[in-house]
Amino acid sequence: MLSISRAAPLRAAPSSRALASRARSSAPRPASRPGSPARASSLDDMQVTLVSVKTTDPELFAAASLANATNSVEEADNLRFDCLQNLDDPSDFLLVEMYKTPAGPVAHKATRHYEAWRDAVADVMAEPRSARAFRPVYPWPGLWGTAAASRRRGPLDGEATAVDSDSDSDSNALARRFMTLDVVDGEKESVEGASAADPNPSPAALLDALGDDASGDAKVITHVHVRCVPGTESAFAEASVANAASSVLEPRNLRFDVLQDREDETRFLLVEAYENAEAPRRHKETPHYLEWRNAVEEMMAEPRRAVRYAARFPTEPEAWKMTLSDE
Repeated sequence: MLSISRAAPLRAAPSSRALASRARSSAPRPASRPGSPARASSLDDMQVTLVSVKTTDPELFAAASLANATNSVEEADNLRFDCLQNLDDPSDFLLVEMYKTPAGPVAHKATRHYEAWRDAVADVMAEPRSARAFRPVYPWPGLWGTAAASRRRGPLDGEATAVDSDSDSDSNALARRFMTLDVVDGEKESVEGASAADPNPSPAALLDALGDDASGDAKVITHVHVRCVPGTESAFAEASVANAASSVLEPRNLRFDVLQDREDETRFLLVEAYENAEAPRRHKETPHYLEWRNAVEEMMAEPRRAVRYAARFPTEPEAWKMTLSDE
């Protein structure tokens, strides 16, 4: 798995719509090596599930979920396992589970850490959990490196960071065109530190390791819920991918995912992650955002709805950034 850190300044890019069209058509699909974990052959193979939880004990639920997430990101088929807490309602949590293939979620529910989580939170459910399944639209194939791998390592010695390095593979060059990885210096000790000292840390140890980040994380993660007019789904997806591909180039952007509901194709979810509260405000002043807003205005079946979350896991900026898929 390759990740990129402190990329060289990007050259002037073509228009966002042209950029999106070019890269989408040329995005490679990395081949599996013998004996390597299963890979998604397309975005449609990927399993993205959002589990909504209302709890009577937010700290107990968070502690149990951190233990589960820390182990879940080490599963061979896992891409991400985020634990988010609603900033306006601390009793409201969202678990974002991403797997490469349909086999991943099935295997996850057979693990001991999932069973331990299920038992630990059984008595603090204010209401039954609900789940929605999504199909990823963006990032493109080749830019879904695992969250666990991005936490475990920085750039390899001698790893290229230039945008147009002749030695880059097609997939690396594509990813480098859309990524900047400015990791914030002085990041606090994280869950990874607790796991290094104890391969099976207790929930209390995980919360201690998170320190102030458990409740004072400066990152702003916003989920924008969209329902578009039937018949405009493809046009909305195209406009949103163009906006997302430009948004990930913004200096303080961490990621910008576009997801489509598998049961109702008129519903989309935009996942926007920024390093601080000022960055999303600047995003709304950019030409690509203004172009997107104007393009989709007549496609809206209802007003867009935004929900802001704090990241309980992962907390490190590098674990949110797009990275290259495992090689």
